Order: sequence, then structure tokens, then C-alpha cells
Amino acid sequence: MSRKILFVTTMVLAIALFSQRGVAEDITWPYICFSPLYICENDRLTGGYAHDILNVIWRGMPEDNHVSQMMPIKRMLTFARQGKHQLFYGLYKTPEREKFLYYSIPCRISVPPFIVVRKEDVSGFAKGDTASLDKLLSNPGLNFLLLKSVSFGKKIDGILEKHCENPQISIEYDTTDMGAKSLKLLTRKRVDYFLSLDGTVNDAKEMGIIDRLAFLHIEEQNKYEVGYITAPRTPWGRKKIQQVNTILRQEIPKPYFFKLFTPLVSDTMKDELRRQFNTSVLEPAKTAL
Repeated sequence: MSRKILFVTTMVLAIALFSQRGVAEDITWPYICFSPLYICENDRLTGGYAHDILNVIWRGMPEDNHVSQMMPIKRMLTFARQGKHQLFYGLYKTPEREKFLYYSIPCRISVPPFIVVRKEDVSGFAKGDTASLDKLLSNPGLNFLLLKSVSFGKKIDGILEKHCENPQISIEYDTTDMGAKSLKLLTRKRVDYFLSLDGTVNDAKEMGIIDRLAFLHIEEQNKYEVGYITAPRTPWGRKKIQQVNTILRQEIPKPYFFKLFTPLVSDTMKDELRRQFNTSVLEPAKTAL
């Protein structure tokens, strides 16, 4: 009798433990092939600082099955509106996206965008190293490449929205290999300028064309931006963002987390990157829930 009681007790405890742990569920983590954020080989995610951070998040959520999937940002946003079980690392915050997305605490930092032009044409854009984006977009003789699914921050997005109907604006909706694609269009003189992404300099070096380019500061904005992990604005999404935030608050203060972003800048800019990181990423991570 005592053995039967022991067996039944053990089974009840096991069932209770399993119930508390919950049934494992699949979570899709979309990615885009965009170095150094996401590095791909044959469209398969193999590296990048987002890849490193995802692995940390996944280890902190072992009860779920995490599946990475290459997906354009436009489709990812569509699925988020539909409430599908997906989490995405790296997205910038906009008022429109906040209507259907929950955001984690900041966990990505990006350097300010630059105006990328052919070096041979730089005199037609600026006398020095800074140009007004608003004025350039008003120039009908200069063809601009607009990456429609990318946010460059509230101020720059507002300027782009103001001019998006201009006939000299070429709109690109596909987010696959955006950096390399933009550089090819520029060097082949299909467009005259575009705004840089975090990986533009690295892509230009790998393509052997960095010496043919000029990078101009944007007069209207010279600030660093932060990115987040997002989830659909549903009860499930809210729960997952809470879990993600718990992990991020543990990981962001660790030295390795800041080092993930140092390849974005030259050695002379690392001190400024550290100051921006401390203010925009580290301090929010230390804030009590």
C-alpha cells in the first residue's frame, strides 16, 4: 500500500510540475539579412550581434521552441498585426507601430544615419561635410532612394514622409540585403543618394567600393537611435515582453553587451558610443519594474 501511495504522490507532483512549466510553444523570430545586425550565409542566419543576443534570450526562455525565419520587415509587421506568435529583435519605435506592438526595454543602439553619395558628386550636395536632408529632397535633379520599411527616427521619418510623393524619390520596399542593394544602385548611378544603415560602411568595404563614397552628416539630426524586441499587442505578447525584459535587465549591464556594438564605429567614436549606450540602454535596464 505504501508503495502505491508513494507512486501516486510522485505522479501527482510530476503532473503539477509539468503544469507549472507549461506546454512548450513555438515562437518565430524573424530576421533580415543585414550585416552586422544579422549575418547570413545562403539566407541562413549564422552571425551578427542580433544573433548573439537572440541566443542569450533563447537560453533564458528554455520552455519555448525558438525558430528563426528570414522574413521581410513588411511581412513581419503584417503578421504582428494579426497577432501571430513572433518576437523580433532590433526594431525602432514609431507611433504607428506602437498601435499594434509591445516593446521591450531598449536593447540595440545605432549610430546616426549619414547621407551616402558618390565621392565624385559630393560638391553638388554640400560645401563641407554636412547637408540638409530637407533641402536635398526638394531638389528635383537628385534621385533619392527611400527604404520604406526602415525607420530613421521621428525627425528624419517626418522629413521623409513630407517628401515621399516627390517624383525624384525611388521607393524600395524589399528589406533583403538592403545595404548591398542600395550601394549597387548608387555606384551604377541609378540613384544619387540614400541614408546609411548600421552595416553600410561594412558592406562598402566588403564590396571594395568604400573609396568611391562620401558620407555626409545630416543637418537635421545627429543622434543615436535605440531599438527593441517587439511582440504583437496581445496578452501573449505582453507576457513574452515581460519575460524578455527580465533577461535583458540581467544581461545589458554585463561588459560583453556593450562590446557587441563597438564594430559599428571607428576607434575614435567608441567613447561617444559608450556615453550614448550608458544613457539610452544601460540606464533604462537598471530602472526598477
